[in-house]
Amino acid sequence: MKTLKTLITLFILTICYTGFSQAPQKINYQAVLRATDNSLISNQSVGMQISVLQGNANGTAVYVETQAPVTSNEA
Repeated sequence: MKTLKTLITLFILTICYTGFSQAPQKINYQAVLRATDNSLISNQSVGMQISVLQGNANGTAVYVETQAPVTSNEA
């Protein structure tokens, strides 16, 4: 009986652990932005759109995210 309780407890703990161990729903991305003269773009707001396409490069967008970050001051 004690073995059965231990197995049930381990099963429940495994289910709970699996529920909390999922990856966050976000995409981390870092880039270097340069102007046409190859100089760094710093302290400016830039617009970007990230799309996840289904199938191929011309496929249907299944996820679209737009951001307007400000570039850093670092050179």
